Amino acid sequence: MGQGGARRDDAPAVEQSIEISLEEALALGWLRRDRGHARRRSLFVRGSCGAEATARLAIVGSRAPTGEQAALAGALAEAAVQVGWAVWSGGADGVDTIAHRATLHAGGHTVAVLPAGMTPATPAKNAALFDRIGDLGGLLAAAVDGAAVQPAAFRARNVTLAAAVDALLVVCASDRSGSLHAAGRARAIGLPVATVPWSPRSPNAAGGHALLEGGARCVASPEALLRWLAALRSAGLVDSAPSPAAVGGEPAQRSLLPQGPLAGREARTRSAPLAKQDAAARVGAIDAGAGGWQRYAADPAALPALSNPVQLTAQQRTLLQAVVGSHPHGLSPAAVAPVEARGAMVSLLLELALEGLVVMDRYGRHLATPAGLRAAEKDIE
Repeated sequence: MGQGGARRDDAPAVEQSIEISLEEALALGWLRRDRGHARRRSLFVRGSCGAEATARLAIVGSRAPTGEQAALAGALAEAAVQVGWAVWSGGADGVDTIAHRATLHAGGHTVAVLPAGMTPATPAKNAALFDRIGDLGGLLAAAVDGAAVQPAAFRARNVTLAAAVDALLVVCASDRSGSLHAAGRARAIGLPVATVPWSPRSPNAAGGHALLEGGARCVASPEALLRWLAALRSAGLVDSAPSPAAVGGEPAQRSLLPQGPLAGREARTRSAPLAKQDAAARVGAIDAGAGGWQRYAADPAALPALSNPVQLTAQQRTLLQAVVGSHPHGLSPAAVAPVEARGAMVSLLLELALEGLVVMDRYGRHLATPAGLRAAEKDIE
């Protein structure tokens, strides 16, 4: 674990971006250790870094993953949440974005470490995602809002990310990927590093193979990730008793049901933070008990009206209609989409889940919530 003075277990949530010194970042738990000889001696934060006792995994990778790589990135993030780890990443396109979305979908705590200011968003299309992360998790930036993004900012972001987490996982990377710089920085300060062993013929595989040759841990599946994270705890490399993050209000119990590759494992329940306008409030009387997510009759007349209708893109509307049409069995990307299209479908499903319109059961099947059924009915009208 990092050094740098006493830290409080639960740093207060920050609703608006504020500037803090590196000393304050260490004291409040935003950083685990000093960033070394970084030029800038202050950071900008919003939201919460999470509970100090919660272990943190950085998940990074290519900005252009294949469908299979994207699907695995989401499954790995959800697996980490299942065992109480917070997921940090860099907010970039591709693997970073998928890791953030999957963590929110699973009810976990995620923090985006940004290369410039919080506004304008970099990339611009992640503006809504960053707002949601700021409400439900945390944002950490090295520059004031409005600052231009400099080429060196991305490497500086990697330095900050490594200083904030307990371990780092590279999902996929080419031999020129910036993820390799993040991994190199992590190894330089003694952090455990792991990567996925893709086939040499796969895109974005060369970087991972280079990391494996350098001694990185091989993580080929969510189950392998769970074994690695458990080994880190057993070795005393991370805190052994994670606690839920506190972000803006009283925590509410949410069941993190085993999903996808984790099907069949015992369900865990932890406190998941709620923002002021929590998307889960739009889910309605959803029951996440031991029997899994409750399925609802597709009768829109019996459903409550949406107080804050969600604006969906054409792709989101089409996919939501497909989910509603799959009732009562549910929609599974693995069953209905070719391998090359699954990553895009998983990403869209995560977006719908964050809006409270769909949920995923323990078998990886997506079902419409009452809010989703109502939104689909409005769309047809």
